[in-house]
Amino acid sequence: MPADLTEQVSEATLRSLLTCKDKPQATEGDPALARCLKIAAHVFNAWTGCGARPAGLADRFLDGSIDVLESFVRSSPQPSEQNDRLDSPDALLRTSPGSTRREVRDSRPAGLPQLEVRQAAELSYDAFVHEYMAPNRPVLIQSAANDWKAMRDWVTADGGVDIDFFEAQFGSAHVWVTDTGRQHSGCGSRRDMTVAEFAQYWRRFQAGQERDILYLKDWHFANEFPGYKAYQLPHYFREDWLNEYYDMRQSAARTAPAAPAHECGDGATEAAGEPSRRQADIVTSDYRFVYLGPKGTWTPLHADVLRSYSWSTNVCGRKRWLLLPPQHTHLLYDRFGREMAPDFGLGPETACADVLQQFPNLERAAQLVIECIQEPGDTIFVPSGWHHTVENLADTLSINHNWLNGYNIHWGWELLQREYQEAAEAIEDCRPMCEPAEFEGLVQRNLAANCGLDYRSMADFVGAIAQRELAAIRRPGGPLPQLLAHAFNLQRAGFVLKGLAEAMARSQCASGGAIEFGWIPGGSSDDSRRAMQLVQ
Repeated sequence: MPADLTEQVSEATLRSLLTCKDKPQATEGDPALARCLKIAAHVFNAWTGCGARPAGLADRFLDGSIDVLESFVRSSPQPSEQNDRLDSPDALLRTSPGSTRREVRDSRPAGLPQLEVRQAAELSYDAFVHEYMAPNRPVLIQSAANDWKAMRDWVTADGGVDIDFFEAQFGSAHVWVTDTGRQHSGCGSRRDMTVAEFAQYWRRFQAGQERDILYLKDWHFANEFPGYKAYQLPHYFREDWLNEYYDMRQSAARTAPAAPAHECGDGATEAAGEPSRRQADIVTSDYRFVYLGPKGTWTPLHADVLRSYSWSTNVCGRKRWLLLPPQHTHLLYDRFGREMAPDFGLGPETACADVLQQFPNLERAAQLVIECIQEPGDTIFVPSGWHHTVENLADTLSINHNWLNGYNIHWGWELLQREYQEAAEAIEDCRPMCEPAEFEGLVQRNLAANCGLDYRSMADFVGAIAQRELAAIRRPGGPLPQLLAHAFNLQRAGFVLKGLAEAMARSQCASGGAIEFGWIPGGSSDDSRRAMQLVQ
């Protein structure tokens, strides 16, 4: 609870509020305090399951929900004389039963706030870091992709998608497509296709012979066709730990001998720290994608994988982005704080009044979003934790990356800890039937399935970066600004490594409490220990 609010409430009242053992009682003649406490108790119970998980409030401190709650309590009108007891705080949070999704559109201010636009020629790398990446602010950058091969090869003379080129050059590649016309409550069903099959669908759709609205997503094009060189990485996004780690693993896999069969163990051996086939498969591909969809395809409300940064460049077509700052994330959930709305109510989908009954704060969220219309050649930077939807306003082809670095690695670590807790709670009924190491192995396996990383692979990932930064610092003759940048990266990696070491020790997941990264080409256990000593 914020300090200035704490000062107005006695310690005994606070203890009663936060434990939820009793309804908080205010002193007689202080209706404002009674109102504050009743609202806070109601929201606390909703957020933590009636106080069963007080630690759940930590998430709300991190995403700014507590601060917003305080502002709401302080700024809302006082109860009327006819209802000064405020028997149900729901009255302050409830949307009118007659509200509809259309009313969300009509109730927002005329014209949504537009995302800031910068020209690539006028935006330096340092300015991008200080103005956008470090403070976690989105921006649209124009003319950062003018020289890309993709801008020539993949686009027809009239600016459309050259689907014939894709079929001829990459037709045998397998891709995943999603039917976005059937994803009213989230992501639609996926199916496997070849690019040639998708090209045939595309032509039928353009001719009005297809009702399905298929969106080709998450195509690992750069990984599948490394020699094609469709684009150059914009220099703003060069500090990319996530894809560098994948490239290191790929390089190591090409030179390492095959693992003996006995190393492919079960959950118990994985929890004890032995390598396994599952562990090797956790990071099975990169986070560099191509997206291709006809007009009307869209992506539901989400925040990016591992709470990473993302950038997306339109090769052709137009997109509409709606983005919500992280401090307002709590407005997207249902009244129990468990399920998230599929969109802001401002996108291509419509819904009945039940949606606003289920998500009573969706109207407020819709009034806080930032809009961006992305044209061909535009590049958008989406920071960590910004929930967003994307709608293709025309047939659109885009290139996207997700990445982590020293400025946002803490977002990924916080998410991993929350997902670990949820994975453990989901199988808690299995604990009596498992040995501790076996149960831990199951939790880590579920964590990897949900996030793409478990604790040990996260330690490998961040440890690889720490070792690289340590090696750079130890090289003689480096310019001071570069040394300071490497020191910053090492410190940020060390923050996560220290947390991982403590978490793995608590869960008996580490062997002797040590984390080793000797598999990295050129790495050694001594280097790993020195890195840990420096960053702790």
